[in-house]
Amino acid sequence: MASGGNPSWDGTAEESGGLPVSIRGFQVRTEDLRSLANKLAKQREKLDEVRRLSREAAGFAAPGQDPVSAQVAPLLREVADDGPGSLSFELATGLMAMQQHIEELRAMAAEYERVEEENRRGFDMGFERGSDR
Repeated sequence: MASGGNPSWDGTAEESGGLPVSIRGFQVRTEDLRSLANKLAKQREKLDEVRRLSREAAGFAAPGQDPVSAQVAPLLREVADDGPGSLSFELATGLMAMQQHIEELRAMAAEYERVEEENRRGFDMGFERGSDR
């Protein structure tokens, strides 16, 4: 790479991490998009379990008859599962956003593959026509 982070003469530049980036175009690896979507889906499942546990915690009864226990139980319900700002609500909001990203990654991979297949077919057809001459 040329000094100062400028592109080298071969038409490539490097981003942080040493990943090559083409100035003339770019390459998308759909298997990487799908892999990322699958990893996000696994993490989403784990967070969904945390959300489920927070909703369970909201149902805990006061552990005793003393005044502190009586005050803690409603507070735990409010923090764990009582609308906007509660743990359960915020986790649900994050889970919806994660699901949206997962779906977008999968759709992007499918679209890139569809376009690539169309281009390949078009190239193959053009090549076949050219060989008939």
